[in-house]
Amino acid sequence: METKTLAVPGATLHYEVRGAGPVLLLICGGVYDAAAFGPLAGELADRYTVVTYDRRGNSRSPLDGAPGPQSIEEHGDDAYRLLVAAGATEAEPAYVFGNSSGRSSAWSWPPATRSWCGCSSRTSRPCSSCCRSGTTGGT
Repeated sequence: METKTLAVPGATLHYEVRGAGPVLLLICGGVYDAAAFGPLAGELADRYTVVTYDRRGNSRSPLDGAPGPQSIEEHGDDAYRLLVAAGATEAEPAYVFGNSSGRSSAWSWPPATRSWCGCSSRTSRPCSSCCRSGTTGGT
C-alpha cells in the first residue's frame, strides 16, 4: 500500500493506493476514513488499483483554514481530483463505489467514470443490484 497526499482547494487529502489494474475509488460516508475500506481494498487489489481516502476535514485530511460548511460539490471535486491523480481519464475511466453520504460525491463527474454505485443504509435493496460494469445508479 502506498500512502500519499493531494493538495486540493481548501484542504490536503490523505489517500491510499493498493494493487494494479483499472482504478476503483472507494468513497466512505460520514466520519469514516480510508481505514474503513482497508479490508475491502485489500481483497480487491488483485484486480484493481484501489484508491481510498479521508474526506476533507476528516482524520488525516486537514482543512487549510477554519472549519466551515462543506458542499457535495466540494467533495465531488475532491474525488474527481483523486481519480485524475490515480490515472483515470475519459479514455481509461474508473470504477467508483460510495456508501452512505459518500455516494453523493460521485454524481457530479461521470465522464471520468466507467461505472459507479452508491449504497445507502436507508434502503433494504442490496447494493449488488446496481454494481455492474457499464451501469450507473444508486440505491
